[in-house]
Amino acid sequence: MTALLRERHFTFRGLISSKTYFDINKLFRLQRRSENHGPTLQFLKNSIDGGPSENSDKLTSFVEFAMSSTVKGIFKYATDFYRGVKDSSTHDPYFKHSFYTAFLARELTKDTAFPDEVRIITATSLLHDALIIRRQKKPNFSLRQMYGDLEKMNLNENERRKILLIIDLNTPEGTKNKPSRLDWLKGEFDMFNLLTNDLTVSWIQKRFEILFPIDGQLSDSEALEIKKIVQGIKIANEIARLRETTYDISEGRIDLNKQIGIDFSWRITDFRAKMERIELMRVNSPVFIKAREDLIFLEDFQQHTVPQA
Repeated sequence: MTALLRERHFTFRGLISSKTYFDINKLFRLQRRSENHGPTLQFLKNSIDGGPSENSDKLTSFVEFAMSSTVKGIFKYATDFYRGVKDSSTHDPYFKHSFYTAFLARELTKDTAFPDEVRIITATSLLHDALIIRRQKKPNFSLRQMYGDLEKMNLNENERRKILLIIDLNTPEGTKNKPSRLDWLKGEFDMFNLLTNDLTVSWIQKRFEILFPIDGQLSDSEALEIKKIVQGIKIANEIARLRETTYDISEGRIDLNKQIGIDFSWRITDFRAKMERIELMRVNSPVFIKAREDLIFLEDFQQHTVPQA
């Protein structure tokens, strides 16, 4: 980390600190040092139970939720699904991102979600990138294969169909081959705008009919429920990516020689546009307030540290 970045890092330390995300990183670092191969819920719970008392109360509550009979099978499936998948920049387990996205999705919806929506929100926030990741190694991997996996969990048929529909809606067309970094960033923005701005009830119903042609139609109220969940997950995913980027840069965990330039400029532009869109949606949550602070840090970092083209 450069001297200037260190100086600005300490200046902004209070601004970017996030107790919950800091504790998640701490737990996953412990996991990587253990003899286990990949994260497990029991390991995370044991680490919290045996760890310092200052662990985030929200994280403790979320891990307890993850271990509950309502969603434990979903979390176990996600840990197995992402086993061995790592972030290309930090080499962290990809499950850490999914875990944090699910945490944020719960924070954003826990006061408004109906009880029967909780498992759908949890499953889809954990598995929102599942098809993209699996198809990088298995191009022909299908939703039907995942449907078979979901049958093994304590999920009813209606829940399974809605989970697969939401995952399908979150998966861009043409994701059988891994795109370039810049193409991925541009595609991410287009996808975010589609799902938060242009997604319609009729389009959701058409996708359902394509996926489940013999299962009848999705009612307008069910389609509206799906739309609400899809938008919530996209917001949670974006806030998670923003926090992760802020944390990794502030801690010197990203190789700046590979991240600066057009890639980093596009990332800032991408974050800024999406935050403006979220603000228009009147998302009023402490989670969103923290995300705006993260964006301020990244913009300041770009202005004072990243060489301009």
